[in-house]
Parts: sequence; structure tokens; C-alpha cells
Amino acid sequence: MKSLLKISSALLLVSLSGCVGGLLGGGKPADLYSFRSEPPQRQPDADARVVAVRQLSFPNNLRPDSIETNANSRVAALAKARWSQPVPEMFRLALIDQLEQSSRTRVARSDFQKPADIMSAEISQFTATFDQGLKAPPLITIVVRAEVASGAARDVAVRSFESRTRATDATVTSIVAAYRAGVSNITQEITVWYRNI
Repeated sequence: MKSLLKISSALLLVSLSGCVGGLLGGGKPADLYSFRSEPPQRQPDADARVVAVRQLSFPNNLRPDSIETNANSRVAALAKARWSQPVPEMFRLALIDQLEQSSRTRVARSDFQKPADIMSAEISQFTATFDQGLKAPPLITIVVRAEVASGAARDVAVRSFESRTRATDATVTSIVAAYRAGVSNITQEITVWYRNI
């Protein structure tokens, strides 16, 4: 992990070690976490809009499987904890889950389903910021720019979405729960926006 995150980042890991189970290393595998929740599936209507959801882009400075934190403008990963899947793919699947809650929407899952719309998105921020000190609950900020190309002319609609969710404490469980809430908020907002364009 790039020479164990430099001294400044390592200090953050040390400060968090009481909450997240110690420093990186020691030969122990990381605990895996997910921010997806499995919603009940609905059968889409026969005339439902068909949308293809493309792979999401993600900041190059963030590791897609790390639970990233920010303290004093320095980014580090939570010790011995990471996402069960890369963030862009897990977010894409969470968005698909949310879109499929509407019977008016069908997500194209193969090349045989020709989509009426193509949705793409860019995650520009996905970080827990310790803005009130390392022992205080961090603020989870998620910023996503979504784009939908619709119809034969491929008219493009664009909108940015932002969620700020405060964790209840500085533990990994609480931080992951806040990420989950933030992702849920944004995927719901994107779904409502999509239904109205």
C-alpha cells in the first residue's frame, strides 16, 4: 500500500487503531464490508423504460477497495478493513438495485436488451472526513455526477448529487453504516431524477 501510507497517514491509522482493530499488517486478513443492501425485486411493466447503467468512474487518487478517510487533508485507509468489491462496481450495483425498485424501469443486463437510455456516472468524492478530531464521528461525503443519454437523438441530461452523513461514532461499523446511508440517499435521488427526465 505505497510504503504503508507515509508517516502522516500512519499516524491516522494509529489513532484509529482502538476503533478499527489495529494497524495494517500482522498477517491477518482484512474484514470485508459492503454498502449494498439487497432490496426485494419488482417485476417491471411490459412498457417499462429500459436503461443501461455503465461502469462508474472513480478518483485515481483513491484505492477502489479501501475505506478511505481524510484527516487534516491527508488521505489514509482504515486499518484491516476494506470493501468487499471495488467501490465503482458496488455503487453501480446499488444504483441498479434502486432503479429496479420501480416497475416503470428495466435495467438492461445483456446486449439483447436494447436500452432506450444510457446512464453513466462519475464518483468524485467518497471519503470519511475526521473534521472534528480523530476520536469524533467522521462525516461521510459522497459526490456523484450522473448523466443520461436518452432517445434516438441521445439528448443528454446531467445532474450532480451530494450526500453528507455523520457517523454515530468512530468505529468501522458506524462508518460503514454512514456510507450505506449516503449511498442509499444518492441512488434514491438519482432514481427519482431519472424517472422525471
